[in-house]
Amino acid sequence: MQISDMGRRLFHRSIPPAVICLMLGLASIASGQDPPNQGAVVTQSEWSRGYHGFAALCRASGLRFHDNVQEWHRLPKTKTVVLALGHVNGLSLRQYISMGGSALMASDRYDGGEFTRIGVRFTGRVWRPKFARDMYMRRPECPIIRNLANDHPITRGVSSLVANRTSDVVVGFRNFDDRTFTRLARLPDVGQSGDLPPMFAATYQPPGKGRALLVADPSIFNNQMLMCGDNALFALQAINWLKESGRTDVVLFENYELAVPQNPSDVEVMLPPPNPRDVMEALKKLPPEQLVDFGNSVAQVVEDEGVMNDLMHFTTDSISPRLYRRLVLVVATILLGIFLLRKFLMHRPLVNTTRDRAAATQNQQVIGQQAARERRQAAGELVDEFLRDVTGRPSALWGGSLPYFTVVGDATATRKLRREFKAARKRLRPNSRFQWNEQRLMRLEYQVRQWRELHAAGNLQYDLVRETVRLTSVPAAK
Repeated sequence: MQISDMGRRLFHRSIPPAVICLMLGLASIASGQDPPNQGAVVTQSEWSRGYHGFAALCRASGLRFHDNVQEWHRLPKTKTVVLALGHVNGLSLRQYISMGGSALMASDRYDGGEFTRIGVRFTGRVWRPKFARDMYMRRPECPIIRNLANDHPITRGVSSLVANRTSDVVVGFRNFDDRTFTRLARLPDVGQSGDLPPMFAATYQPPGKGRALLVADPSIFNNQMLMCGDNALFALQAINWLKESGRTDVVLFENYELAVPQNPSDVEVMLPPPNPRDVMEALKKLPPEQLVDFGNSVAQVVEDEGVMNDLMHFTTDSISPRLYRRLVLVVATILLGIFLLRKFLMHRPLVNTTRDRAAATQNQQVIGQQAARERRQAAGELVDEFLRDVTGRPSALWGGSLPYFTVVGDATATRKLRREFKAARKRLRPNSRFQWNEQRLMRLEYQVRQWRELHAAGNLQYDLVRETVRLTSVPAAK
């Protein structure tokens, strides 16, 4: 879900602030932003299956999580809540509810056992919608549930739920008092026989203070599905219904195991590296100037970090000394052969070559050398005019030192500008062997044009204090 789409949904209806904060928190983690307080490190798959967002809603509603079951058992049952996700049979929840406890039982597995005594059975069957309109993002394993009882506090204002490989729950069989159950949601048409679709969610409220919410799919509460449909609103209102009568303490069991999910802001998600094919497709969509700029930045980083040197060292270290000597000998022999062949061809007399052709070849070499000198001079004038306009001093007054530029409010642009300017000054030194061809000159013109735009916009500053220090370090001319 895109952030813009989520924002339109939030402002379309009145949704509690806790749900809005949760959605924004989960969206920031899903977009790859660094959390302010890094705690646990989980993979993307573990994060998708986790219940950090659901736990954040519980904490926002005033519930306190316990990591010690014995300590939690000492509390009055009428002040506690149990969240059982996954397998729920075997946790003695029937007895807990009869003593005034409040429980969420969400399971897509077959769980009968103790619950058949109160007329509840989780079937474990996986249902798929019959029609495409009931599939979330055209996925048959993710049905959209719209058949909801909007007069109940849990489902009030909820227009749709999105499940994932959901089962169903059967309630009220074996001649139990049907008044203890309230049917909240039914699955869409799944092609089954019968008058009514299977049950997805219901409440169980026997005489006394005990109560339970029965849901046929625990995944609607995990991080991946909580932002789909109105799952977050359903979860928040379910928590508020379960904690009625002043309940303050909660425990969460995930497949029989006690779990205490951290706050989403304390979790760092290790996102997988991007697919090379996706990277190439993104690069193809860049404008030509940005693509050239990106390539220059990559090349500069490779040069500054010594990536090629590290690669050569890694390659040579993996080769045995004997094989390394053989390779050196072969390469040296090939280079010597090329050198001798070049010398032989250069000193051969011109056969069947007229004097005019030799003169034309020599004239072409002179023209090429003159063009290279002109391009080098043009590059120097570009840098010299930029320095004169910004600092008031031409290149000759700077000697071997460099001016100190700063892009206002952008450290990355500052480092990029200083790196490009340093490379340009280095290539314009008198002893530099850098060859200024047309493409390199056009690249420098583009860079200088960017620098001038920053200067014209007032975003390029020049540090006069550092200028004085650098000028005084240059030896005075005799």
